[in-house]
Amino acid sequence: MKCLQSFDLSIGKWHERGSTAVEFALILPILLMLLFGIIDFGRLLYTQEVLNTAVREGARLGIKMKTVPVSDQEIQAQVTTVLLASQLVDVANVTNVPIVRYAVGTSTNLQVVVQYDFSFLVANVFIPGLSQTRAMNATSIMRMEGT
Repeated sequence: MKCLQSFDLSIGKWHERGSTAVEFALILPILLMLLFGIIDFGRLLYTQEVLNTAVREGARLGIKMKTVPVSDQEIQAQVTTVLLASQLVDVANVTNVPIVRYAVGTSTNLQVVVQYDFSFLVANVFIPGLSQTRAMNATSIMRMEGT
């Protein structure tokens, strides 16, 4: 069995064989933890942006002035369509899509809210106290046309 360190008498220097592999083995878990943490939090930010886009599109559909007002089911279908188009957000984790119409002075506002349970892939393993899921929500409030 060879030593990791040996002394070369001809030039008077120490040779450190395999020290790079050992150092890499020590640093690799930290690098992997950092990489997967970046991926998880990137997914979290992307999911929040998709939720914001979905409620905005649902509210846009709902505020349009039509002879027959848009129903809550049509708004919820629009929100679901946008969420499905992202291909990353699991629609099964959408817990609630309440739609509220309310008067503000002489106008009427429409509020669309999406509540979503985000699941981390691996960040919760490396960060103590971080739960497996994180509750997220997005809200959009727009004034109804013609009011």
